Amino acid sequence: MKKLLKIIGGIIGVLVIAVAIIYFFFPKVLVDQTNASYASTANLEKKTVEVNGYTVHFYESEGEDDKPDFVLVHGMGDDKSSFLQTAKFLSEDYHLILPDLAGHGENERKEGLDYSIYGQATFLKSFLEKLGVSQFNLVGNSMGGHTAAAYAIKYPNDLTNLILLDAAGIKIDDHVVYSGFGKEIENKEELNAVLSRVFYKVPDLPGPIADYMIETVNNSKDFVDGSLIPAIKNGKYFNLKDDVQSIKTPTLVLQGRHDEVVKFNVAEYYRDHIPNAKLVVIENASHSPQLEVPEEVANDIKKFISKTKYIMKTNTKIIHAAIVQYHRWYLFYERDIENKQRLENQLEILADDIKMKSAAGEMQGKENYPERLKVYKGWKNAHHIQNIEVNKLENGTINLEADIIYQNLKSDGSNDSYPLHYSTFLKEVPGALLPVFTEININPTGEIKDPTFEDAYPENRMLSLMHYWLLNMEQLDGNVAPFKEVLADGFKLNFSTNSEPIVTIEQLEQWLNGTPKQLKESSHFPENFTVNVISENEYEVKVDFVWKGITKEGQKLTATTSHHWIVKDNPNDRFAKIKEVTIIQKVPLTPLK
Repeated sequence: MKKLLKIIGGIIGVLVIAVAIIYFFFPKVLVDQTNASYASTANLEKKTVEVNGYTVHFYESEGEDDKPDFVLVHGMGDDKSSFLQTAKFLSEDYHLILPDLAGHGENERKEGLDYSIYGQATFLKSFLEKLGVSQFNLVGNSMGGHTAAAYAIKYPNDLTNLILLDAAGIKIDDHVVYSGFGKEIENKEELNAVLSRVFYKVPDLPGPIADYMIETVNNSKDFVDGSLIPAIKNGKYFNLKDDVQSIKTPTLVLQGRHDEVVKFNVAEYYRDHIPNAKLVVIENASHSPQLEVPEEVANDIKKFISKTKYIMKTNTKIIHAAIVQYHRWYLFYERDIENKQRLENQLEILADDIKMKSAAGEMQGKENYPERLKVYKGWKNAHHIQNIEVNKLENGTINLEADIIYQNLKSDGSNDSYPLHYSTFLKEVPGALLPVFTEININPTGEIKDPTFEDAYPENRMLSLMHYWLLNMEQLDGNVAPFKEVLADGFKLNFSTNSEPIVTIEQLEQWLNGTPKQLKESSHFPENFTVNVISENEYEVKVDFVWKGITKEGQKLTATTSHHWIVKDNPNDRFAKIKEVTIIQKVPLTPLK
């Protein structure tokens, strides 16, 4: 036994010595192992691909899946590992790709390559084409954000969402972002001075790791100062100040509160000059939030994308049906609640034994609902949806969870606003397309001070119509009857698959019994939804649909179309009515593996 213990003790001693040797003499091994651990947690594998004779190193999600593609781009002097910690929190929802940019990371610093921002955007395009990626979400940090913005300008049809994380690219005042590394770093104190420009709280690096980082930075100095920065400053897209207004992609501008590398006015410029941009400030972060607060960065990204894309984990027909009813629930409160026809429409979406629970109290039974409405008399109400998730449970019940911002404006001029969480359940009705609510639970999750009331009816009204339209399109049964309710007199449907517009119900029925009936399955995923008020009760809708389908022969296909609708509305009807539809193919029909 003593001999065995001595052997075990000897093995442990050897392991301790081995770790110590790696720690003190081969810190790169420790860094690589740490990155490998992060990559494994995010289900990423390291890969290479040849692009025009140049070997590109990257991480990619393991295996094949149908998740949306998401490309994450590092900054100057950094590499593909920059977003590994954030990737952990995105991997469940997205197919991730983390490349080394040209001349960075494990990619060769090759003479003759175009290292300008224009060149990096072109390089990224060629790399993604090689992987077969044509429609994707894109996030970039610092120079990577600069490159991402340039990509959105250069290739406007490729992106679903754009996230600019402490992104360079706008020259304001005389502040210089690309100042270079300067003199070589000689000790840990000088390294900490450099890191203090990047981190809100400088990490306390052990001596061997700090020495390795000093060596790495110093080895990059000649390339960064001598090749990379001159190429950026003298190349196309160095200053995007006059170009960003052409970006049409929904854009999230994320900025660390304490960033001294990229000033806050750059983030404000992106927000103010990109037509569809939103700015979110990350409080406890500086220039590299993806390293400082990776989960917060991921959550901000997911929250933003959820505004334009619903999380669909089950049959999309069930999803569309549930979301139709959910928006109809809100619509009733956002216009005249005393109108009898509107009340009948509202009662239609409730089961006879409906249960409701909120701050206003509990209620059971549809017959008690009208009494519950008296408190809202004379109010204006708005429900701004932040995210929705729908799942069909094993018992057949549909569960819809959502977060919203609720606003009201009372008759006495006072107003309130609360973030609310909805937990609802619906049941399918035999012979009917639409389910009914059996349970609605509403819980406040905070309070918003000094709110400004903003009407949400146009958006909720158009979304209920859109999902009802998609629900019927996915039936694949050739039945034109449900469409009659949502088409205005004199309608005109310019479908991308038809040379002539459809202007009669008979023509629409003929179309429904043509191409759609060749399919076994059809699913639509809406993205980039916007609504504009043309005049009272007339709206313009713009939305992209990512379509995925399976033919009766088993061939999987995908395509993306851009839709432009003109819609007429009578708030007393169940649904608004489509006057005109124009559809343009954004991404052509492509086979899926």
